[in-house]
Amino acid sequence: MADDQAVAELRKQVEALEHRVKVVEGRAQTVYGIASDLKKEFKGLGDTVATVQKSVSEAGKAFKGLQTQFKTVGSTVKSLGKPSEIRKLLKGR
Repeated sequence: MADDQAVAELRKQVEALEHRVKVVEGRAQTVYGIASDLKKEFKGLGDTVATVQKSVSEAGKAFKGLQTQFKTVGSTVKSLGKPSEIRKLLKGR
């Protein structure tokens, strides 16, 4: 009888352990799913950062182009002379 009780007790413990294993497996699957989702999100975020960097780079190039154009206009204005002379030239058009 004592052996039967010991076996019954061991069965209960084994069942409890099996239940805990199932719970841990479920949690592991949940964590794996979350990690997979985060990986996708970070990839998307990386793509967005790359796009922003490219846009900033292009904006910088465009700004440098504008600076060059303003310098050219400034040089042209200086070569034309005084503002009154420039006005005369513009009116004569």
